[in-house]
Amino acid sequence: MSGSGIRMKELRDNIGLSQPELGHLIEGVWTKARISNYEKGKREPTAKDLELFNEAIKPFVGDQLFYLVTGMKPEEYLSDKTILSAYVKKSECIDIFTRYLEKMLKLGELIKKPSRNISDFVEQFSKLFSDSEGSNKEHEKAAQN
Repeated sequence: MSGSGIRMKELRDNIGLSQPELGHLIEGVWTKARISNYEKGKREPTAKDLELFNEAIKPFVGDQLFYLVTGMKPEEYLSDKTILSAYVKKSECIDIFTRYLEKMLKLGELIKKPSRNISDFVEQFSKLFSDSEGSNKEHEKAAQN
C-alpha cells in the first residue's frame, strides 16, 4: 500500500464517505475501483489526483494536501520545524530545499507558473526561517546554559 493511498483511505473513513460517494465528489469520474486501487497501493496517485482528492474532502476536514503528500500532520510539522531550525543552519536547509525543488521539477511533480522560478520558491522557504529566528536564538541560549 502506498503512503498516499493509506492516508486517502484514512481520511475518507474519518469523514464517513463510501468509495462511490467520494468518486461522485471528485468530478463524478472517479470510480469505486479507481479509489480502491489507490487505497490498496495498486495504483499510485499523481499530484493532480491528490489535488482533486484534497479539494473533495476540504469541506469536511480542511486542507489536507500537505498530510497526503508527506504523511505529517500540522502539529508534527510545526514540532519538527522547531527542532530542525534549532539544530540545522538556515543555509543548509535552503540548499536541501533547492535541490528538492529541482528534483521535483524534473519529475514533473512541481507545477509552477511560467513567471516564477526556483529562486522564488526558495525565497519563500527562507522566510519561514526568518520568521522563526527569534525562537532559534532562544533555543541556542538555552543550549549554551
